[in-house]
Amino acid sequence: MKYGNLRPIPESSKKLVYAVGKITGKHKENVDYCYTEDFLVVQIPRGIRIELPESGHSHDAYEFIIPREPMPYLVRENSIYFGEVGKIYPVQSGLIHKLKYKSASVKHTNIIVAKPFMEQILKDKGIENYQFHTIVSESQDLRFLVEIFQTEFLSKSRPDIKNKLVPLSQAIVAEIIDLSVRKNTDDRKFKSRYQKGMRSVAGYIDEHFNKDMTLEELADICELSPNYFSTCFRKTFGDPPKIYITKLRVSKAKTMLATTKLTITEVGNACGFKTLKVFSDIFRKYSGMSPKAYRNQHEQAKKILPPENNK
Repeated sequence: MKYGNLRPIPESSKKLVYAVGKITGKHKENVDYCYTEDFLVVQIPRGIRIELPESGHSHDAYEFIIPREPMPYLVRENSIYFGEVGKIYPVQSGLIHKLKYKSASVKHTNIIVAKPFMEQILKDKGIENYQFHTIVSESQDLRFLVEIFQTEFLSKSRPDIKNKLVPLSQAIVAEIIDLSVRKNTDDRKFKSRYQKGMRSVAGYIDEHFNKDMTLEELADICELSPNYFSTCFRKTFGDPPKIYITKLRVSKAKTMLATTKLTITEVGNACGFKTLKVFSDIFRKYSGMSPKAYRNQHEQAKKILPPENNK
């Protein structure tokens, strides 16, 4: 397993590393751990699994999961989510959580923060008892700070933990807190006894996201009437099926815009949008910018960073 530049991981940081769970899969040597004693960034590529108990697990550390590709199932205690690209899914200290995938895992970033470290920053901000239940969008500032933290840690020279990495980790945590506090809503969704059937539907949607799907077709998968199915689906995932599918398509498009050379029209077609105008209008609605602007933003970010970080 790869720990930064193959540096031995210090005893003081092992607790945070092991809190993530057992890493398995053919690409596990490509996992990057960048850390201080109280802070850890794990960059997880496609093709590996984080093995957790079937019932989930919990830990004292705070965890923030940021999908880089659409993440089919992300379960936090009484909540189940479809993981959208570029969203931050917080796991409160002590909260039971797990990741459930239909196949191999998808690329994502995990930020793990030791409880005393987080609580001190919350105290400094005057919000000691703040609870992280809010799903928010990752800011450009946060992504840039994380990439700089990784760059500093992975530099060939010994990382300057006290003067560089610790202040960077404090800035990253402060940005996550600020993003969460500014939204100030609780996005938890409660369990439904039909979740198992709903997950089967979600898996089907994930496989056929770029195809036309009728409400009747989806309802047949879990043997419910279309109207009742729509109600159960919304209670489970927080969105009606049509909106869920649209969000999935936009997330898939984000990944393709950032990682491929396909034209914007080709990306739209590949993600199930009938015309360029429809694609552009819907993408702007859900991301706040046009597909071209989104791609340009990622291209500019790549130019700022050293070549080894342009993955």
